[in-house]
Order: sequence, then C-alpha cells, then structure tokens
Amino acid sequence: MTSAGLVAEQARLLPVEAVMAQLGVGRSTVFELFSSQQLRSVKIGRRRLVPQSAVDDFVAKLIAMSDTVGPSDDAPAPAVAAQIVASAQPGAPERQRGVTAVARRAAVV
Repeated sequence: MTSAGLVAEQARLLPVEAVMAQLGVGRSTVFELFSSQQLRSVKIGRRRLVPQSAVDDFVAKLIAMSDTVGPSDDAPAPAVAAQIVASAQPGAPERQRGVTAVARRAAVV
C-alpha cells in the first residue's frame, strides 16, 4: 500500500479527540452520543474509534433537524437559554439556581 493510501485509510477512523475537535464538544458529550446511538463507533482493542462517515451523517442529521424545526413561540430566547445553562453549572451560587441554602438544607433533613 502506498503512503497516500495508508494516510487515507487511517483518516477513515477517528479517535475520540478528533471527533471532539470536529464537533466542538467535550469527551463526555461524545460518549453520551455513543450510548444514545446517535453517533456510531467501533472498538478496536481498548480504543473507541469513529468512522468519518458517522460524523458526517450525524452533522447532516443535525442540519436537517434544524432546517425542519424552527424556533417555537414558547422557547426561551438564546440569551435566556444561555443564562439558564450557566446558572445550572456546578459552583453557581445557590440563589441563581433558584434554591436558597436554607431550602436545600431543609430538603436534606
């Protein structure tokens, strides 16, 4: 096999890190996509590899979904959605998450 053929063959199966970079998501998100069967993968030895065609198919499905599903009237505005996500992050002050420290302690007791 020529060196060009070898490079093309290796590029067909991507490591998780390359998928993370292509999709712009973290490792746990990629593994959640595996477990929900939204993204195909293969396992060779201890390595989990993703065919480039699987990444392409996943992106195509996302694009198709975004083309058919428009924003609904009851969906929060992007700025509000970003604030909701940020406030749910670990380490966010209790008050921002809508639960006071007193209420949380009462729920535990």
